[in-house]
Amino acid sequence: MNHVCTIVLPATSCTFTPTTPGGHTLIVEYAGDANYGSAVSNQLSYTALPAAVTTVTLAPVVPSPTAVGMTTTAAVHVATVAGFPPPTGLITVFFSGSGDTALCTITLPATTCTFAPKTGGNQTVTAQYSGDGAYASAFSTRK
Repeated sequence: MNHVCTIVLPATSCTFTPTTPGGHTLIVEYAGDANYGSAVSNQLSYTALPAAVTTVTLAPVVPSPTAVGMTTTAAVHVATVAGFPPPTGLITVFFSGSGDTALCTITLPATTCTFAPKTGGNQTVTAQYSGDGAYASAFSTRK
């Protein structure tokens, strides 16, 4: 059994931070004292939601500017949340607007992918982290 916090009487509550998402059960155990015997509470179920990813950072693509058909590299970083495992899953890099065309996909823990632009002109690139069991999905700022 994991202990998540300790209450020292006469206090009646404590604060804890779940470190894994999903269903959990809380039970309070009282050790007793000279006047009262030990006791165990009923079970309380709760669900911890995935952590919100603090940031998804898309570095400027290189080379920039680039030419139509030239191999271009996108680098993306998904920030972790203290106490949670490293993020897993997919990051999709795409042109924003005009149908949000996917350019390339990164499977974490990798951090880069390559693509070759098919059209010229200024393009806005965005990265979307798909999320996993511990982290919610998130978008980068547009570059």
